[in-house]
Amino acid sequence: SLITTNLSFPSGEVIRTVNITVTNDAVVNNDRTVALVLSNFVTAAAGNQTSATLTIVNDDSIIGFSSATYSVNENVVGAFAVITVVRTGSTVGSSTVNYSTAAGTATSGVDYTDVIGALTFSPSDSVKTFNVPIINDLLVEGNETVLLRLSGISGAAVGLTNATLTIVDDDFAPGD
Repeated sequence: SLITTNLSFPSGEVIRTVNITVTNDAVVNNDRTVALVLSNFVTAAAGNQTSATLTIVNDDSIIGFSSATYSVNENVVGAFAVITVVRTGSTVGSSTVNYSTAAGTATSGVDYTDVIGALTFSPSDSVKTFNVPIINDLLVEGNETVLLRLSGISGAAVGLTNATLTIVDDDFAPGD
C-alpha cells in the first residue's frame, strides 16, 4: 500500500526523520523491501538521492528433521547413521533443539545404541547432524526401525519433529 507524508524543513534544518512501523510476525518468509521516494519538492530542488530501498530482514526460522525417513545399512562403514537437522528461514540468531532416539522395531543395545543430546545453531548455521550408533549382528531379522525425536526447540518455530530410521538388514538365511 502507498503511504504519503509531508516533510517540512524549518529554516536552518537539514535533516528530517520519518518513522516507518514494522510489524514483527512469526512467519518464515524472505526478506521484504519497501521503496522510499522523495517527490514534489517545493521551494527546493531535488538532491542526488531521491529514492532508497528499506529491507526488512526476516528473523524467523523453523527447525526440523531434513526428512521424515532415513535408512542405513546394518554394516554401515563407521558404524553409525548420520541424521540431519535443518534450520530454514533466518539464520541471524542462535537456536537450540534436543534430540533423542527410541526403539521402534529395533532393540536398543542389540541393533543400535540410544542417543540423547542437544544441537546449537549459531548465527549463520543452517544444518546440524547427530550420529546414531548401529550394531552389526549376524542375525537374519529383516529391516528394523528406530524412532527419532526433536524437542525443546528454542529460538525458532517447530518443524518436522518425528522421523524414522530404518536399519536395513544385511544378513540372509541359507538359500536366500
